[in-house]
Amino acid sequence: MRSNKTAAYNMEEDIPYELVRLGYACNARCLFCNVECLPEERKSDDRILRDVMKAVLISGSRPGGRISISGGEPGLYRGLPSLIRLFRSKKVSKIEVQTNALCFADRSLAALVASAGATSAFVSLHSHSPGTHDFLTGVKGSYARSLKGIDNLLSCGLEVVLNPVICSRNYRAAAKYMAFVSKRFPEIKYISLSVVQPRGRALKNGRIVPDYALISPYISDALSRADAEGLVIHNPICGLPLCVGGWHERADRSVEYSLSKLDRRRDVGKIYPDFCSVCSVKTVCGGVWPEYMDIHGVSGLKPV
Repeated sequence: MRSNKTAAYNMEEDIPYELVRLGYACNARCLFCNVECLPEERKSDDRILRDVMKAVLISGSRPGGRISISGGEPGLYRGLPSLIRLFRSKKVSKIEVQTNALCFADRSLAALVASAGATSAFVSLHSHSPGTHDFLTGVKGSYARSLKGIDNLLSCGLEVVLNPVICSRNYRAAAKYMAFVSKRFPEIKYISLSVVQPRGRALKNGRIVPDYALISPYISDALSRADAEGLVIHNPICGLPLCVGGWHERADRSVEYSLSKLDRRRDVGKIYPDFCSVCSVKTVCGGVWPEYMDIHGVSGLKPV
């Protein structure tokens, strides 16, 4: 097991990067994708350019600007290295690529992105089980290709943060996932533990949305296992309310906690059940997706 030597906590590091979405084309069809548009749809070039320039202006106005390049799948876009070089020329200090890592099974692409100036990759790896991962992504063989892509990104010098999406098919093995990551990828330190956001394709596949009451003890066990392995787990906006999985005991590892403390809260459409009015962590909790309550009601939710 690795030692858990973490630097002093900095809430600014929890703030989401300025997002640039290159389009919706993707080489996977994840059952829980929350993007409303079809993967085949693409943004027009002028919309992409506007998003790029907006990100440059916003990021450039802050010391040590940070940008996250998303999609769809950014690895499908031939201009990705050039875009990264553009951001670098504008003094953006951190450039993240959000990816399923399938394209990066080609090491030459990983090397191009790294040499262009990307600093990290935010990788969707949803299970330590090949069958489960392939089922969730809708692509046979995606597990092996994603692992190879992660290896290539790491070997090219990028920091890799994993982003598993907890759903009704993988929550029971969440603790085993932590142990797998620690053993298979000792270079990886951070995991962003997402949970299905019931929008887009995920809403159409409603059974994939997990019941918080069922997953709560498994999440708690996974967080404990991660601690033992020296992994640092974060609760993103697409994560859990603080009353689920014991997150209230480590609230400062939740993005919404940091946004609240820094007075940068974002309206993403979440709501609070009436009983949240008496919860001790409401001011730093983002609430729950209304679509979750349409499916499961208030199951698993309770004031802390």
